[in-house]
Amino acid sequence: MKKPTTIKPKLTFSKKLQATNRYKELNNLKNEYYELSLSKEKKQQQYFLLNGFKNLNTNQFENINYSWEKEYKKYAKIVEQRAYSIEEVVRRENEKLLSLDNYLNEDLFVKVFATLTLPSEYHPFKSISSNNKRMYVQENPNFAFESIEDAIKLGYKKLNDIYKVFYKRVKNYTKEDLFYIKAVEIHETLIPHIHFVIFFRKKHFSKIENLFYKVTNFYNLNRKEFEPSSMKNDLHCASRYLIKYIIKDLNSSLFIYTTRLLDGLKRKNKIRAFSCSALPLSVGVYKKIYTAIYQFDLKHNSTQTLKEKILQECKEKSIPIYLFIQDNLYLRKTVSKSSCLNVVKSFGKSNAMFKAEFVYKRVGKLFKLVDFTIKYKSNLISKKQTYLKYTSVD
Repeated sequence: MKKPTTIKPKLTFSKKLQATNRYKELNNLKNEYYELSLSKEKKQQQYFLLNGFKNLNTNQFENINYSWEKEYKKYAKIVEQRAYSIEEVVRRENEKLLSLDNYLNEDLFVKVFATLTLPSEYHPFKSISSNNKRMYVQENPNFAFESIEDAIKLGYKKLNDIYKVFYKRVKNYTKEDLFYIKAVEIHETLIPHIHFVIFFRKKHFSKIENLFYKVTNFYNLNRKEFEPSSMKNDLHCASRYLIKYIIKDLNSSLFIYTTRLLDGLKRKNKIRAFSCSALPLSVGVYKKIYTAIYQFDLKHNSTQTLKEKILQECKEKSIPIYLFIQDNLYLRKTVSKSSCLNVVKSFGKSNAMFKAEFVYKRVGKLFKLVDFTIKYKSNLISKKQTYLKYTSVD
């Protein structure tokens, strides 16, 4: 697959700037990241082309066709589901409080949009405003790095360090009453900045606002935003605001190229584009249950599949399917350690719609999934399969 040739880039760089070595360096980096994304996909495809798998439970052979676009869409959907779930959890907290006769307004959760932008020395070019758009017109004499890639790597580290300092200090005020959604956006120059939404109780607002400016001023961040937003607005507006920066429409050839480029950039520089507060239901367990729901047939003359039935309930309740599964799940997790001790954790009600048991074995710092079962109303709908890998020989 070659880089699209019909794409006309946005006019964000002056002709004079396009003649400089720094601009050429930027273009070379973009091509490198784009090609890296393609290369990673090709390696995955070659692996699955050369290797097949036999399901020892069903005695059937399975071939896997890897598609980067398909995997990206799955990733995008999970990002969306997790972000929407965080907002719904916060909304429920406020709803519970409002149901009390003697609730205090200062105990309600508020949400704040915030942005962290790196100082001038991290940016290779200077820009001006032109027709309501930014145009880069010259090299930045204050650029403090030998290469743009150094600025990307060290800039991302600096932003994360600043965010961690701020977040830890916020927790001193809020304790456990704190939720967040965070996204990393990349400028046209590939230099990152961070957008995030935090949710905390109203009584802490002044202290947290002062803390934000104290931390950002200490790190010499001249451009920053800290804007409160009403919890009465569209439920998912905070999520949509952030998600648009990291999720692109793959129906457009321009966005396919941009998303490929960003995929390569994130891989090369180990950038985590999205993160949010931990939910009781992990992504790994959610994916297993969602797949089981998708494949299970309700039978008994039902006109709906299990997935259709659940999606209809989600629509009626205006909640994401991620949270629906979490609300209706009893999960028991067992972790086997090298010391032969088992650590068992669980959440949910024992009479929940879904029951799942997951067994992990700790190997160093990693946790290997050893076994799992998933039930829907006492019906076994999924369990761990055992596969035998075989390699094709020409």
